[in-house]
Amino acid sequence: MMLCIAATLAFLPGSTLTLGAGAVFGGVEALFMHVLIGTAGVATLAFLADRAGAGGESLKRLKAIENLRRSIGLWVKRAATLCCSPSIHQLSRGKTMSQSAFQGVNVLPMDEYNQSLIAQVHPPGWVNPVPASCYDLVVIGAGTAGLVVAAGAAGLGLGLKVALIERHLMGGDCLNVGCVPSKCLIRSSRVVADMRGSLPFGIKPPDQIAIDFPAVMARMRRIRADISPNDSAARFQNIGVDVFLGEGRFTGDQSIQVGDQTLRFKKAAIARVPVLPASLFLALRRQDI
Repeated sequence: MMLCIAATLAFLPGSTLTLGAGAVFGGVEALFMHVLIGTAGVATLAFLADRAGAGGESLKRLKAIENLRRSIGLWVKRAATLCCSPSIHQLSRGKTMSQSAFQGVNVLPMDEYNQSLIAQVHPPGWVNPVPASCYDLVVIGAGTAGLVVAAGAAGLGLGLKVALIERHLMGGDCLNVGCVPSKCLIRSSRVVADMRGSLPFGIKPPDQIAIDFPAVMARMRRIRADISPNDSAARFQNIGVDVFLGEGRFTGDQSIQVGDQTLRFKKAAIARVPVLPASLFLALRRQDI
C-alpha cells in the first residue's frame, strides 16, 4: 500500500494538471471522468510495483487495492450522475422502465442536429415491444458488431426471432464518438492543409486561414444526424428485430432482464467490450486460473 501511495504522490503534479484541464475544457463531467481514470491508473501503478516486489503476497495486496479503487470509482460515479445526468442516476439505483431506461438521454449541445440524432438512435418515446416467448438470438449492445449480428440473423430468411438490447445510443462508438465524428474532423483539417499547400498547384494561399471550430463541429453533428437513420431503432424494428432500450442483466443461463421485462433465448451474443478487474488480470498473468 505504501508503494501505491508513493506512486500516487509521484504523479501528483501531472494529475493536478489533468484534472484542471478536464474541468476547464469538459466541465464537471470531464472532471469526474479524469478522477475515474486516475483511480484506475493508481491501481495499475500499484500492480506494476507489486509485481516487482512481494511475490506470493502480490495477489492479496492487489485485491485490497482493487477494492479501494472500486469504492472510489463508485462514489465518484454517483457524484457525477447526481450533478450531470439525473436519468443515469435513476438507472444506477435500479429504476429502469419498460419504455426506455434512458428517457432523458442528452448529447450536448442539444441543438437541432443532436435532437435529430437522439430521435433516431434512442427515441425518447420508444416503447419496448412485448417479448417473444423465446428468442433464437439476443444481442446485447447495438454498436457496429451488434447491429451487424442482429441484422444478419434477422435477414437470413429463416424466420429467426431476434432481439437487440441497447442501454444508451444505437450505433455505438462508430456513429456517435468514433468513426463518423473523427472522419468529419479529418476532412476539415485536410481542407486547411490543401489551402496551405496550394502554391505548387499555381494557387496562392491566403495569408491567414480563419478556422471556425464551432462551425466544424456543427458540420460534424449535421452529418452524424444524417447518417443516424441507418442505425436507428425504427429501421431495425422494420427489418424484424425486437429493439429493447434499457440495461440488460442476465438472470439465468437463458434469460436476461431489461427493465421489468424478461427475455428468454436460445443463444446470446455479447457485442460490447468487457472491463476486466486488475485482480483478474493478475490471476491470468500468474496462471492461477
